[in-house]
Amino acid sequence: MREGEHFSFNSQLARESQTFHPLRIRQSIGIGMMNRLPGPENLFQLYKHPRSFFYLLSWWGVILIGIQQAERWFLLPHVIARDTPTISLLGKTLLVGVLSDGVTASAGILLAMILALSGIPFCLFLERPPGSKRVISVYRRTLQWALILIGALFFISAMVDVSYYRLFHHHLNFPFFEYVDEAFQASWHHTESQGSNQTIAELAEAGSWLRYLITFFIILALTILTGIWGMNRLWSHSIFAYAQTTHFQFRAVLFAVPFAVGAAAWSPLDLPQAFTLQIDSTAYHGLAQNPILSASRPLQEYIRSQGKWTPAQLPRPMSANEALTLTHQILAPSARWPSLQFPLIKEQSSIPSFILPSRVNIILLLVEGLDRRFLGKILSLSNPAQEGTNLPSRISLTPFLDSLRQDSVYFEHFFSNGVQTTRGLLATLCSVFPRQGTAVIKSRNTHEYLCFPSVLQKAGYRTEMMMGLDSDIPGSRIFLARNGIEQISGGQDFPAGVERMGIGLTDGALLDGLYQRVAELQQEPEPYFLAALTTGTHHPFTIPLRHPEVRALKDQPDPYLAALRNFDLEFSRVFTHLKRDGLLTNTILFVLGDHGRHEPVGFTEGQRVAGHFSTPLFIWMDEALRTQLQIVPHTVTTVGSQVDIAPTILSLTAQTPNRTPFMGKDLSCLLIKNCLSDNRAYLSNMYDDAIGLADHQGVWWYAFDTGLLNHTDLDLQTPAKHPSLEEIDAAHAYRSMIGLYLTANTLIEHNRIWSWGQFDSPFTPPGDLHSVSPTRVSASTPGETHLLQYE
Repeated sequence: MREGEHFSFNSQLARESQTFHPLRIRQSIGIGMMNRLPGPENLFQLYKHPRSFFYLLSWWGVILIGIQQAERWFLLPHVIARDTPTISLLGKTLLVGVLSDGVTASAGILLAMILALSGIPFCLFLERPPGSKRVISVYRRTLQWALILIGALFFISAMVDVSYYRLFHHHLNFPFFEYVDEAFQASWHHTESQGSNQTIAELAEAGSWLRYLITFFIILALTILTGIWGMNRLWSHSIFAYAQTTHFQFRAVLFAVPFAVGAAAWSPLDLPQAFTLQIDSTAYHGLAQNPILSASRPLQEYIRSQGKWTPAQLPRPMSANEALTLTHQILAPSARWPSLQFPLIKEQSSIPSFILPSRVNIILLLVEGLDRRFLGKILSLSNPAQEGTNLPSRISLTPFLDSLRQDSVYFEHFFSNGVQTTRGLLATLCSVFPRQGTAVIKSRNTHEYLCFPSVLQKAGYRTEMMMGLDSDIPGSRIFLARNGIEQISGGQDFPAGVERMGIGLTDGALLDGLYQRVAELQQEPEPYFLAALTTGTHHPFTIPLRHPEVRALKDQPDPYLAALRNFDLEFSRVFTHLKRDGLLTNTILFVLGDHGRHEPVGFTEGQRVAGHFSTPLFIWMDEALRTQLQIVPHTVTTVGSQVDIAPTILSLTAQTPNRTPFMGKDLSCLLIKNCLSDNRAYLSNMYDDAIGLADHQGVWWYAFDTGLLNHTDLDLQTPAKHPSLEEIDAAHAYRSMIGLYLTANTLIEHNRIWSWGQFDSPFTPPGDLHSVSPTRVSASTPGETHLLQYE
């Protein structure tokens, strides 16, 4: 532009593009010719001296896409190691990933352009005189800072997501936002949280992270540099050289294309999501997801779940009447349902399987993440035994639990109902299916429930619980105190000298505390219920390395193995001392996991998804009690789950109320005979945003994000199938899990599980309540998933 010409936006951009080094546009006879583009060594100068507004945005678009693509390429080997793909599946995954990354990159650039507008007034106030030239110059400068901010956010998002994926093989999901909120609330109230303690403990294991993160940084740098180099080569093409001339309209149309694609993808059409729905593999569906887009859904669900729960969109919606009818048929088809307001309270006449000779003590040991797939496992060490040691070349992970199985009634098809400790506690203590959203113990802990510790407490039992966590689970003390636990001992309640590692007490320290408390309670005249929750098999698996086998297993890629071996050793030691000292007389011991493993481990999709729920159940009795009842140790193949624990314990202690809202069944008959062949387990999976059902046909689960129904066998050995809802068995399983899902979540939401006011004592029938039809609920439009509205 020659001096003296009238100023315009287009001519100003053209002039700036001519003057910026190192890229210039030579103008010769009206045709724009470009110099040879610089190599990657000069890429940082490109940021300082972008030759045009459009080039600046394109440069940053490549960076934003490169950050997201780098994460996908980095995670690809991890996913391939878990599930070998076909060429078609891999190509579709990468294609959908590029489309998804383009969506978020377009949105990020658009957001930066909007943010840059907000900085103009401030900069103009500081720099005078104002004017059109100054506005353009200031906008350029603020836009660059806005783009730097967006780029930093994309980078931080990728770092957090990659780190989370390392632990759980999953993008940021609902539990992640629960932990973040816990940490924020704890910081606000100057307290500790499990999430923050776990993060601190993970960071303390810096050595295990260093190689992982360095590899990611290298792939990130190579991806971005390659992308910018390719963009430079593309811009050298004649059509892009023509776009650098004064034809502003052409440039605007050319640059608008990616924004149009991004807008279409953000629209209700949701193009990337529509493509990913066609990817049947859970692992590759997750890899195809853009981490920012995939995190937006659980974040929205977490925010919504803090308020009012709403059901998910379903391919085959279900009315309120149908959901409640199905629930009644599944839970107790022959029961009477006396309350309209609390429609799961049932009257059920049953004959006890046997009568105990006296009031027994109950010990309930909840082992963090105890996964039954690892029981009986023998691991061959990669390094031979060192000379001068007794370390074998093959190590049995759980020799004591394996021997305990031979001395107990063992349930090999037992399941947790949820994937987190809070959900496992609710299901185990209160026989209530976990809420699909923020856990009940955290968000609905003041609602009323009939939990078996309350019943035992009213019957004269001493009720206590010990937890190894140094920080309380939010809401846990309120919930436990309201529901029958008289004394709660967390990690902070133990003496200062007790051994602590990771996120709380070591398993040995907690079990020593259990021994001491059992010895004290045995001196009391009243019977007792004592629960304990371990922490050693929880991330970051920081454990003592005193035993040589534990030290050897610590070198294995999976740190859970060493933690599980350590628990087995400590449990063997304490249990042996309890028996030797006669402290388990007239006692029934329940051993189970609060859930299966957090990490999706296994060789099949069923193992990785349903493995979250694969926990064992041991029911052990002292020999004298077992002889009197003629109970022989054996393995039970019938399906059971945590909600069955409460009715089973109350049956064994002869304290079953005449009216209960329990969602589980009494398993005590299985101690002496085969029964309950039709029992089922409802599964609530917040990691994969899914619900499931385990029955005699296997494990079914429906994923809300993919819309796929999945099926595998009870032992999780066969590859997962995706049956159509047109198939009879698949349709029946789908209707059952949806009916339980809608009924349980709605009744929890509206505090209609139980009422101590209306049912003051579970042993004394309340006022006259007429029996009603299970389907007498207020009308709702057939086919809709409205909240259940009971009369």
